[in-house]
Amino acid sequence: MRLKKYIANIKIFRLILLPIFRYLDFNIKIKHDVTKRNFFIKLYSHKGYWYYGKERENEELEVINKWIKKGDSILEIGAHIGYFTQIFEDLVSETGRVIVVEPTPISINFLKKNINNNSIIIPKAASRNNGSATLYIEKFGGFTNSLNQRFTKLKNRTHQSSQNIVQEISSIEVETETIDNICSRNMFVPKFIKIDVEDAELQVLLGALEILKISKYLMIEINSNKDEIFNLLIKLGYRRVFNHIKNNNYFFEKK
Repeated sequence: MRLKKYIANIKIFRLILLPIFRYLDFNIKIKHDVTKRNFFIKLYSHKGYWYYGKERENEELEVINKWIKKGDSILEIGAHIGYFTQIFEDLVSETGRVIVVEPTPISINFLKKNINNNSIIIPKAASRNNGSATLYIEKFGGFTNSLNQRFTKLKNRTHQSSQNIVQEISSIEVETETIDNICSRNMFVPKFIKIDVEDAELQVLLGALEILKISKYLMIEINSNKDEIFNLLIKLGYRRVFNHIKNNNYFFEKK
């Protein structure tokens, strides 16, 4: 009976309250469900962070807690508004280093509020080359912004269908930089790299061939080119671990 009541409450919430929140999409401050630090979000656009919280990332968090220790250096490519960044900061503590790469201006504004002052924000898109590119932006929270127009359009249609809202994507020009260049100019050798770039992951990896030779752990969301990415990482000395991970997230460890 409790389960049935719980499911009924969820349905009521999603059908009645969430549509109302759509029109109340103001900035709010909540407590991060893992770090318990202040976390600034938009009520509706970033609802996944308070509606699902860490339940979406339980397996990922289990691995991260095993691999990342005090004093480590972390490179996060595609940080969004800093949910994982706060976790990385707490794990490495004040003796560690965290660099985050994020190209979306709205997300960067939230990042500045959500992460520590000693963490470094690179306001660019990681890619295969240093230069510029078009970033495609959806208006459903920026979770699926991408350098791949087709990918963002496809995800935007899914968002529109599930939320019954018509929203067109937009685009901006952003600077691009390779991971190898970012690490070189910051004299940075990451022990752990997280890549979440919405279908641009292969291009990001091709711009990180030198640093991947010395980094130890990799977490990457793979949306396409899976075989090519696997073969590339195998050649660089990595092996896939933790096969039970969901959400298109894969973990690799240097042999």
